[in-house]
Amino acid sequence: MTVDLDVDREAARARELMARQDWQGARAALNKALIRFPDQWQLWALLGASQHALGERRHAIEALSRSTRLAPDAPAVLNALATVLVEERFDEALDTMDRAVTLAPSDARTLFNRGLVLERMGRHATALADYDGALTSDPQFVPALLNRGAALMAVGRFGEAVANNRQLVVLQPASADAYFNLAEALLGLGCSKDALEACDRALALEPRHSKARIDRGLALADLGRFDDARREFDSAESLSPGSLHAYVSAIAPVDPSVERRLDPRLVFLYRGHDRLLRCDWSMRSLYIERLVELVDSNGNGDSRYIDLPLAYHSLTVPVPLQVPYRIACTIGDRYAAAAGETGIRFQGRVHEGRIRIGYLSADFCEHLNAYLSQPLFRLHDRTRFEVFAYSIGPDDGSEIRRRIRDSADRFTDLRGMSDLDAARRINDDCVDVLVDFGGYTEHCRPGIPAFRPASVQAGYLGFPGTMGAAWMDYRITDRAATPTDQERFWREKLVYLPDTFFIYDRFEPLPDVSLSRTEYGLPEEGFVFCCFNNYYKIEPEIYTAWMEILKAVPSSVLWLAGRNPAAVGNLRREAEARGVGGERLVFAPLESRDRYRARFRLADLFLDTPVFNAMTTACDALAAGLPLLTLAGRAFPSRVAASLLNAVRFPDGITDSLVAYRERAVHWGRNPAELRELKKRLLADPLNTPLFDTEDRVRQLEKVYQEMWRRYQAGLAPESFNVVAQPATAWRSRWH
Repeated sequence: MTVDLDVDREAARARELMARQDWQGARAALNKALIRFPDQWQLWALLGASQHALGERRHAIEALSRSTRLAPDAPAVLNALATVLVEERFDEALDTMDRAVTLAPSDARTLFNRGLVLERMGRHATALADYDGALTSDPQFVPALLNRGAALMAVGRFGEAVANNRQLVVLQPASADAYFNLAEALLGLGCSKDALEACDRALALEPRHSKARIDRGLALADLGRFDDARREFDSAESLSPGSLHAYVSAIAPVDPSVERRLDPRLVFLYRGHDRLLRCDWSMRSLYIERLVELVDSNGNGDSRYIDLPLAYHSLTVPVPLQVPYRIACTIGDRYAAAAGETGIRFQGRVHEGRIRIGYLSADFCEHLNAYLSQPLFRLHDRTRFEVFAYSIGPDDGSEIRRRIRDSADRFTDLRGMSDLDAARRINDDCVDVLVDFGGYTEHCRPGIPAFRPASVQAGYLGFPGTMGAAWMDYRITDRAATPTDQERFWREKLVYLPDTFFIYDRFEPLPDVSLSRTEYGLPEEGFVFCCFNNYYKIEPEIYTAWMEILKAVPSSVLWLAGRNPAAVGNLRREAEARGVGGERLVFAPLESRDRYRARFRLADLFLDTPVFNAMTTACDALAAGLPLLTLAGRAFPSRVAASLLNAVRFPDGITDSLVAYRERAVHWGRNPAELRELKKRLLADPLNTPLFDTEDRVRQLEKVYQEMWRRYQAGLAPESFNVVAQPATAWRSRWH
């Protein structure tokens, strides 16, 4: 009994010191006590907590682990240990919390802590189950409610997040953070007026709440009150210097050629595009109007407001063709000026032997573009060409990255270099023709080619538009994707390949995977329309047409990608609003590349998106023998599928109006036998068509590079030119 009293006395003394935040004193007292009582788990637990507070993570883990060994049935100690482990050792933290939950399956704090670990691991959906369990045990457990709201937003369930955070406000009516969290959810849901009111409540409670100021600015920008929004942003920056920079870096790629500014007009456009990513079309018309307005006012305003992400975003919506052209030219000129200000000008380097081709890409990783480009490195004629790969994107350790690295004559990772040093490296390698795969896409580095490190520079494949840059000599395309009357919207000279500009690796074997409609929730007998395009490509006009097609074809379903819960919810609601039951939409999960490619065989017809077509996805569908229906528009992104269908000899899949598109889809849906016969006749052996003649495409590109290099050596300026196709028997005989 005396020992127990002594231990309790030592523990009480340590807790008193800890309550005063005298962590060093608590640690000293506990170390002394543990000399007398080395087997007392409570003292080890308190020592671990003190060491953690002092930043002694390793010692804290040792002390808390010792405590759990002495008292394996004490969930509180397991909770404390996981709190330290989660800072860097996620798997061990989760294992620890699993043990704690086994001991206390209904304890709100324990369930909350496991949810916290899962959230730190990025497993938001799984974390939600633990937060729900914690709130079932204690409906007023505020930490679980707070984290549940954040997790719901992380998985795109903004409506539920709003309801959750309204409950948080009820429990904490005097908390500015509670109203700020409500504003965050309301902004995500697109309820800008309500978000503005929530921010006002937060600021009334805490006028110096900088994050609420930023959210208030976001709400005002959403509402088009740009002057008021700018004042809020300025106020937030004065309250918390650097907060705006952190926000703008999170919502858009950094453009090193321009000083970043959180202009309300750009905020509106960024957030507008984010809505389209989840098929929220509530402000789409205004988004398009503001985008055009910003570009039209550029001549009288500050070109710095034409930011890098807008180059790609402008290609995804129906705007006049001059809009993306002017955006690209503004960006291209800005990079050229930034490079010019350095005073450094590279000269073409003379070398002996083969033509040196350099490929610059951010997608040498588990990315569709990597699978497209890999045949180039493998199939180039090494008697005439030397091939260099320059990576500016992430190294994910993937198999496809390894294959590209092993196939190139030289593979260089440029991520750790400045634009100038990267350009110098390319120039030192004496690259003759530099091909930029990425253009203005994620992880792009336009500042590298802006220095003109190679004698000839060309754009290809990844970015479906002009780069608008004087430092880009050519763009490789084809006549179907880029009709002659569209040349004025390209600053580069155009090189026209026969059949199609696209390249696809026909040697990647079709997956031998047995799948059934049942496992995807598809009807065994009904007609399956599908579209696995990214959500931002789905616009309300084509979605309305799809719903009309479903209504006209009984027992049919529409099979879509199911990656984003917010988009899934919005698409179901939009279907119901158009008189189609949400159950007629089926959503495919994110899965392995083999299963993804194999599942195309389960569908009957791929419905393309008109403004921004399926590209690699279309190739995957056609390779599996799945017919595709497209509507060819005017802009390059709206014509790529037509190029692919021409090259696979399936012109029946190309329409020129929405009416014709809808009628053909309905006709095939009602007459599946006719479609099967057409498929049997035209797509029986799709890999034996020009689209999938990979070797021929590489030979054509080699002709392109030789002609570019010939013109340069002759002192001739870049000019558009055609590549002549080989006779049809040539490509056919190679596969028979």
